[in-house]
Amino acid sequence: MIRRRLASLVFVASVVGCAEPEVVYPEPREPLPDPQMPADAQANARLVHETVPFELEGSQETMSCYSWTVGNDAPLYVQAVEFQNGGSFHHSNWFVVPEDVYPGDDGFWPCHHRGFDDISAALAGTALFAQSTQALQETMRFTDGATIRIPARSKIVAGVHLLNLGPDPRATEAWMSLEVIHPALVETTLSPVLLSNLDLQIPANSKATFYSFCGSASLPEKPAFDLHYILPHYHRTGDAARVTLFDSDGEVEVFEHLGFGASSMGRTFDPPVSIESLSGIEFSCAYDNPHDEPLTWGIGINEMCVFLAFADTDVVIVAGVDRGSSSGPFEVDDGTYVSDGLCRAFMTPRSLAYAMPTREEIAGPLRLPASDASAPEPPTCEDALVEAVEPAPSFSDVQERVFSPWCSFSSCHGASGAGGLSFEGPQAEASLVGVGATAVDMPRVAPGDPEGSYLYRLLSECTPEVGGAPRRHMPAGAPTLLDPELVALVRGWIEGLPP
Repeated sequence: MIRRRLASLVFVASVVGCAEPEVVYPEPREPLPDPQMPADAQANARLVHETVPFELEGSQETMSCYSWTVGNDAPLYVQAVEFQNGGSFHHSNWFVVPEDVYPGDDGFWPCHHRGFDDISAALAGTALFAQSTQALQETMRFTDGATIRIPARSKIVAGVHLLNLGPDPRATEAWMSLEVIHPALVETTLSPVLLSNLDLQIPANSKATFYSFCGSASLPEKPAFDLHYILPHYHRTGDAARVTLFDSDGEVEVFEHLGFGASSMGRTFDPPVSIESLSGIEFSCAYDNPHDEPLTWGIGINEMCVFLAFADTDVVIVAGVDRGSSSGPFEVDDGTYVSDGLCRAFMTPRSLAYAMPTREEIAGPLRLPASDASAPEPPTCEDALVEAVEPAPSFSDVQERVFSPWCSFSSCHGASGAGGLSFEGPQAEASLVGVGATAVDMPRVAPGDPEGSYLYRLLSECTPEVGGAPRRHMPAGAPTLLDPELVALVRGWIEGLPP
């Protein structure tokens, strides 16, 4: 362009009879040097946010939204998210949006009042985190240098499914910790991939599997794609979730999760699964419905089939099956129903919300929002030193208030009977009292002797030393023990049992 302009100037000068000017071409520009690594580049930070408490009535189930304005004047690059809650957080999906989206006070608010839904939130900014079903504590951590970018002046917003299975009113809250790294350490910012099958029709007392294939017609751009993390979401009748990626050379088996329990269902891929040209995605969810009625998409006893993934790719992918677009379900020889759903998908180029750090960010200090000194650290485990409840409660009292909401619903000791033990039904008491534990030489429940009962030791001590080795306390995956009044209820029941 510079040469063409100078040539034009020479031509004009010769036409008007002026002397041809001396042309001096500029020296080639030297490339800018790489920014110097700042002294604090190896430092990271941990931002902790505590939600306001949510009051639940006994046996209440509700959907609500929550927002937290970060107050950050500079982008933040998140390499890990830790999430802990006090129970009754059945599931929650968290997103990053500009702080002027979903305007209104922070805290809990009705989702429909501000027009919130997962897809619009993901497209307004990006996905941040999804909680595994019923999980009380979990961590999503990417490989070094892989991050989710929180642009300056952002808000974190979530759709939260809250469920109190016990008869007692309770307040619950959650803590979200963000591990932020210096921009100089960022190697990539990740894009979300959202997959869902809304057309679930699970026959009563049957098994069913729902498939969806998103192929070339749905994914016309064939982007390069490095999968870093994936997490499925289904409820207690879910048996399995699978995802397979396809490239130009065929399929690449990626992910399978079997069973259901109150533990983390997400998986980080290290190294990431690399696809040079993504040509298709197949995902499926399988269920075993023990109910005398069919199940559909929804809350309560109904089911869901959702996946959240994070990938290093230049597009945001949203794909799935709409209601009423499946074939079947058709029963196959072994009694399992199978359905194939028509996948609809779209890919949108990433916005500036996914930008890599600028030179100024890389060379500058790690800039964090103002510290929220009022946000405490999540609670840690403390042994329950309680007195027995009087008069001695019945087994049905303990089952309704402790075992059903905290031990059975997560399916650890529900229909699947982890460790050969189910807390469901009237036969549960007979499987506990005077029966030897499978893990140690000790009765599950010794009548009149809480300290001699393996069940009570697991519920009342953070790290019970039983059989010469430390054991994991219950509920499984919980960062703390149950509320002391619930532990006291179990103690009172055991003390009241006749020897």
